[in-house]
Amino acid sequence: MRTIHILILIAALFFVLTPLVEVSEAQTGLRYQENLTRIVGPGQLGDTLSVWGDVRQPGRYLVPRDAELSQILEFAGGPAGSRVNGNQDAWTRTRISISVSKYDALTGQTDYAQFHMRYNDEVPPAMRQFSLSSNDIVSVEVRQKPGFLDVLGVIGPILGTLTTSYFFYDRVIR
Repeated sequence: MRTIHILILIAALFFVLTPLVEVSEAQTGLRYQENLTRIVGPGQLGDTLSVWGDVRQPGRYLVPRDAELSQILEFAGGPAGSRVNGNQDAWTRTRISISVSKYDALTGQTDYAQFHMRYNDEVPPAMRQFSLSSNDIVSVEVRQKPGFLDVLGVIGPILGTLTTSYFFYDRVIR
């Protein structure tokens, strides 16, 4: 009889803690966009690029041939996935990693270029001079050190659930 009560308690904890796990589409990059977003004008040469990750509008873009990597990120809506909520000091802890994957069909190899910067820093010169070509894949990752409220938002519900479970076990089951 006692094992049944413990199993019920474990099941109750599972159903209480499961809704706390939430993954946004910006974190997974799984949002599928069927359409090609056209940035180039009529008669202008363009390249087709894929932009994935923590951007507001991931997808495939037809961009001008001379477009810079920073412009590509601007076309995709800029970095997303931030937990700042109006706190300007939190932006200083935000780091952006940009990776560009280039596939060479002649050699069958893939080359990678990575750029790292803080959110408020200037764009690195190497990123401005980087040349993009058709079928490149640009992926963006926004990293942020957790603040006190982030830690409290994780620990608070867990402590509340454990406390409630203890009192439930102590008052009802025993």
